[in-house]
Amino acid sequence: MKNPHILENIVNSLPIAFYVVTEDGKKIYSNKQYEAISSVNENITQKTEKTSIYDSTLNQNLEITSIIDITTEINKQKERETSFAMIAHDLKSPLYAQKRAIELLLKEKLITLAPAQKEIITLLYNSNLYSLMLVSDILCAYKLENKNLQLNFQPFNLCEKISTCVQNLKYIAEERNIHFLTIIPKCCYIKGDQNEIQRVIMNLITNAIKYSAKGSEIKIYIQTNQNEVLFKIENIGEYISPQNLNNLFNKNFSLKNRYNKSGTGLGLYIAKNIIEKHQGEIIAKSFNSGLNVFGFKLKPYIESTINSSDNNTSHKY
Repeated sequence: MKNPHILENIVNSLPIAFYVVTEDGKKIYSNKQYEAISSVNENITQKTEKTSIYDSTLNQNLEITSIIDITTEINKQKERETSFAMIAHDLKSPLYAQKRAIELLLKEKLITLAPAQKEIITLLYNSNLYSLMLVSDILCAYKLENKNLQLNFQPFNLCEKISTCVQNLKYIAEERNIHFLTIIPKCCYIKGDQNEIQRVIMNLITNAIKYSAKGSEIKIYIQTNQNEVLFKIENIGEYISPQNLNNLFNKNFSLKNRYNKSGTGLGLYIAKNIIEKHQGEIIAKSFNSGLNVFGFKLKPYIESTINSSDNNTSHKY
């Protein structure tokens, strides 16, 4: 491609690299920035954009591919995430200590609380639990991104974890006059990392609370057979479009702007990744009626009771 000298200087002074190819894939032009990037291609992170134009002289379409070096941006983002992870790690221990102290007060192990006192301490508990979940999610997301999340696989009773999560979150639900209905058996064993699976359950239930209609009921249940354990949460809220439903599990995506809710966009992203690391499947469905269903499928532990859903017990919270 021949250009006047002045045009050549302008093109080579642009802050982006690009090259031009013909319809048959033949490269006919590239600027100096592209040649420089190509020589160290393995050391940079690139962002590419393609644009098609018609060249009347050649009588054919040309494709211009622009390349931007975003290595510096990526490195700065990694530095920010590392700093957040370090801060989150330092916050985790005192938050756990606060949680244990507040739980003792709520259970009235130390003193008997007046209704007004219990209400204030419940607010403190909810704030503490939210902060603790946020800190834990930041650390977990950081480990996932850096591929150093270590999972400890062992058999455990999934039903006990569900009951623990419901107990931990019932005060937050009560703030919005939301009640839980759990329909689960006494025992349902799976093999996995019980702490990370508990994190998934907490995130899914928290998400249901956040987007449920006030005064509604959240249904939590388990169905089992020889091949799978199905954990589901049903709530009544707003319809979620298929596009948003798919995006919900992307990192930092949140419906908070649409529904005026707070959120980091990490909870469902973490849940999906953890379930997939357990060779399971995440569940997300939304219906025009406002019914939303979230959950996961996992393989049962080989020694667990089959068809334990026949012995389900119901509890309201």
